[in-house]
Amino acid sequence: ETVEAEIADAATEDAVAAAPEAVTDHAPDTVPNAAPRDEDDRAGQRHDPAGSRATDPDAQTTPAATPQIAAVTLPENLPPSTPSAPIAPAPTPAPLAVLAWTRREAEQSAIDRSVHSNAQVGVAAAAPVTPGPVATAATGEPVPFFTAIQQWFQRTFAPAAPSFPPQEVSVSINPGASSPLFSLAARDADTDTLTYSIDDKATGTGSAAGALSITGESATYTPPADWDGGAYADTFTVTASDAHDGFHIHGFAGLLHMLTFGLLGATGHTATSTVTVNVRPVSTPPQPPEPEPEPPAPEPEPPAASNLLQNPTFSEGLSGWQLSGDVSSIVVGGDAAVQLAATETTDARISQRITNLKPQTLYTLALTMRTSGSAPSDVWGVWGVVDGPQLDKTGSGQSATLTERRLTVYTGAEDTEVTVFVAAGRNAPPGVVTVTDVRFVEGALDPPAIDPTAPGASPPPLVSLPEPGQNLVANGQFAPDAHGWVLDQAVRQPDATMRIVSTPERTGRIAQDLPMLLAPNTDYVLTARARVDAGDATITVASPDGSLHAWQLITDTAWQPVEIAFTTPDRWVSVKVAAENWRGDDSALYVDDITLLANGHEWLDTPNPYPSPQPALFDDFTDGIDSGRWLIADKAWGGDNGGVVPANVGVVDGVVRLAAHGDRYTGDVVGHGDRTTRVGATIVTRDYYASGRYEVRARVPQTLGAASAFWSYHYIEYHPAQPEYWTEPNRIRNSEIDWEFPTARDDGTPDDPVSFDYARANTWGGKFGGEGGNVSLRPDIGALVADGEFHTYAYEWHAGGDGRDPFVAWSIDDVEVARYTGDSFGQDNVPYRASRFWIGIWFPASGYRDQVGWAGDPDFDTAYLDIDWVRITPTYAPADVYEPETWPNGFYATPDEYPQ
Repeated sequence: ETVEAEIADAATEDAVAAAPEAVTDHAPDTVPNAAPRDEDDRAGQRHDPAGSRATDPDAQTTPAATPQIAAVTLPENLPPSTPSAPIAPAPTPAPLAVLAWTRREAEQSAIDRSVHSNAQVGVAAAAPVTPGPVATAATGEPVPFFTAIQQWFQRTFAPAAPSFPPQEVSVSINPGASSPLFSLAARDADTDTLTYSIDDKATGTGSAAGALSITGESATYTPPADWDGGAYADTFTVTASDAHDGFHIHGFAGLLHMLTFGLLGATGHTATSTVTVNVRPVSTPPQPPEPEPEPPAPEPEPPAASNLLQNPTFSEGLSGWQLSGDVSSIVVGGDAAVQLAATETTDARISQRITNLKPQTLYTLALTMRTSGSAPSDVWGVWGVVDGPQLDKTGSGQSATLTERRLTVYTGAEDTEVTVFVAAGRNAPPGVVTVTDVRFVEGALDPPAIDPTAPGASPPPLVSLPEPGQNLVANGQFAPDAHGWVLDQAVRQPDATMRIVSTPERTGRIAQDLPMLLAPNTDYVLTARARVDAGDATITVASPDGSLHAWQLITDTAWQPVEIAFTTPDRWVSVKVAAENWRGDDSALYVDDITLLANGHEWLDTPNPYPSPQPALFDDFTDGIDSGRWLIADKAWGGDNGGVVPANVGVVDGVVRLAAHGDRYTGDVVGHGDRTTRVGATIVTRDYYASGRYEVRARVPQTLGAASAFWSYHYIEYHPAQPEYWTEPNRIRNSEIDWEFPTARDDGTPDDPVSFDYARANTWGGKFGGEGGNVSLRPDIGALVADGEFHTYAYEWHAGGDGRDPFVAWSIDDVEVARYTGDSFGQDNVPYRASRFWIGIWFPASGYRDQVGWAGDPDFDTAYLDIDWVRITPTYAPADVYEPETWPNGFYATPDEYPQ
C-alpha cells in the first residue's frame, strides 16, 4: 500500500524495461582465509609501491594551492605495515643482563604502542615508530632517584639500536625545482638524535636518477636536469646513526667492539635502509566547490525547425516511404494513417532516407502510434534513427491507444544523412502497429503537455531525513494533493481534514509507510485530531513484522485529541501509520494533524537525496565499516541469483571481507528468493561522487563463477511529466563505470574461456540514455594479477568540459590497461552524473537456475573478496552533474546488520 506501489500500478508507461546488466554486472574466486595483516604487510603485498595509504581524507577536503606538493599527512588511525624487528643486542654479560632484558621489553612496548598511533608526513613507511624514552619523565611527573639511575644505565649500557624500515615518499615537483622537506623515518626508542648519511652516492637508482639532500632529520629531492616531467621512482640507500648523541654502548657487542678497536663485536649505532621517492609532476589542484552548489544549468537546445520528412502524415498514401513486409494505408478517426502488420516470421516496416543534414547537430524524431495489444506477448512497435547519427538509436513500446513517442540524435562528425524507420516486430501471435504521423526536425521539440497529477505521470517524491523535532509523517496536515498517503475511500475536505468513508462491505483507510527506521528501545508519541459521524474507528502505528502495534479507538463525534505512546522493540524497525474506518459502520472518520516527532536517532539510507560535491574519501576500515560513510546492499539483480545480503559482509583484521556462496554452499545464509547459493555481498558509499580517481586495494579471489567488481552507479527512471522522458527511447538512465573479473574475451571464437586473464572495463550511459548505451572493453590483465594477491584497481573518470574531452581510464597498480575517450560534441558513453561507488562480489546469471553467466560456473562453496582500503579523489570536472536518483532508499541494510 505504499505510494510507490500505487504509482507503479497506475502507470501508463510501457517502454521496454530491460534489466540493466550493467547495473548488476559485478563478482570473483576463492580465498578461504585472508592472510593476517602483519604477514601481508611484511610481504609488501597489501600496499602499493607509490605509498597509496598516504592520503588523509581531512587534508584533502580543500585541495592544496601550493605549486609543489609533498604527499599529505597520513590519517592518524592508519595502521602502518608491520615494523621490521629491531636489531637485538648480542648476549650481554651477567651484570647487564637484567637491564638489557628490561630495555628490550620496554622498547617493544613502545613500538607496539606507536604502530597504532603515529604517522609521518608524506611517508608510507613500513614501520613508523613513535620516538620516546621509556622513562616516565616524558609525562612531566617527577622521576624517583633509583628510577633515574636505572634509566641512565639502560640508556648508557643497553640502549636500543635505531630502527629504520624501508621508506616511501610521494612528491609532486615542477621540472627544475626541488621537493619540500620530508621527514626521514628512522626512530630511536631512547630519543637519541639521529644523523643520516647517503651510502655510496647522492644520486638514486631509478629510471631518472635524481639527488637526495639531507638536512638534519629531513631530506629534499631534486630531479635530474633532463627530467621530462613523467612519473618515476628513485631509490637511495640511507644510514641512520645515534653515535653522535652522547657516550653509550650497545650491550656486550658494543663493549667488545670498543675494546678491540672495531675488530670484534658491533657498534649497534646504525640502521641502514632504503628511501624510495615516487616523483610525479605537479598538476593544477582541483578547486574545491562551493558547499552544495546548484547543478549547472543544461545548455539550451535549439528550437525545432520544420519537418524534414516527405509525406509525414500519410495524406499521400505511402508516397516517399520505403516499404518492407505487410504495409497498407488506412484511415483512423477521419485522418490518413499507415498500418504495419507483423507475422511470426516477418516484420513490417516503413523507412525514409533524409539527406542534406548538418553534421554534429541535434535532431528529434517524434511519432504517434498504437499497437493491437499491450500484453507482453503482443506485437511491439519499433522506431529509430540509424546509419548516420553519432549514435544509432531505436526504441520500442506497446500501447492500445495512440501514444506519442520520441527520441533525439546528433548527426556524426561529418555525416549529413540518416535513415528514419517505424516497424512492427515479428511476433507470435501476429499483430499490427498503427502510425498516424512521423516528424523529424532539426533541434528540440517542446515536451507534450502532461498533467503531472495523473497516475504515473510524475516521479515519486524524494524524502529527506527530518531533523529532531520535525514530523516524521509526510504531509500530516494534508496538503491539497494529499501526497505521501495511500487513499482508499478517503477524500481531502476543503478545511484540509481527511474524510474516510466505510460501507457495509468495504473499509475506508489512509495509510503511510514511513521511509525511515525508528531507533531501537526508543519512546515515541503519535498525536492527531479525530472524530467520527457514528460508530468507531482506529488510528494505528504498526510494524510489518508485528513486533509493534499501538492504536487508539476513536468514538467521539466531536473532535478529540489522539495520543498514542509506544516504545520500539530492541531493533531498528519500520512502521506504518494508518487511520481506518472499518466496514459495517456505514459512517465517516475525520482526521487531521497526524504528527510523529523525530528525536534525531532515526535512520534513512540517504538522509539528503540531493547529491552535492564531496571532499576526498579514504577508508582503510581500521575501525570497521562506518555506517556514516558506507551502506551495505541488500538486493538482487542480474538474473537468477540470490542477490547480495548483509550477512555476507565482515571485517577481519581491518580488512573488509565480502563472501560469495557458490553452488556447493550448504550453510545457513539465505539470500533473495530464498536461495542459499549464488549469494554475494556489496558495500556502497553513502555519498555520491563524480569525476575523479577511484582506487581499491583488493585481493580478488581467483575462482570462476562469481564476479568481483568495483563500479560507480546512478539510476534514474524519468516520468512523462519530466522533459528528459522525451529525449531518449527508454525512460531509464543508468550511469555506470565498471571493473569486473573474470570474463571471456567475447571475440566470437569458439576457444574463448572465462578466465582472470581478461576483465570487463565498461562505461554505461553518459548522455546516451537507456540500458544499452555502453562501451565494454576487454583488457588483458593476466600478467598483472596472476599472483592472486592484493593489487590496486583504479579508474580515472573525467566528464569533460573546458575544452577537455571526457574519458575513462582503467589501471592496475598504476599500469593503464584500457581507456575510452568520448566526444567533444553531442552524446557519448562517458557518465557525467555523480554516482555511488559500489564494491562487491556477485553472480551474473544467464537467466536460468541451472545455467551460468559470463563469469563462469560457480562450482565452489565460498569465495572471498578482501578489501584493504578505498580512496576516491574528486577532480570536480565542469561537466559533472549532481542529480537525485529516483530510488535512493530501500535496498540497504539496517544499522544493526553491520558487522561488529
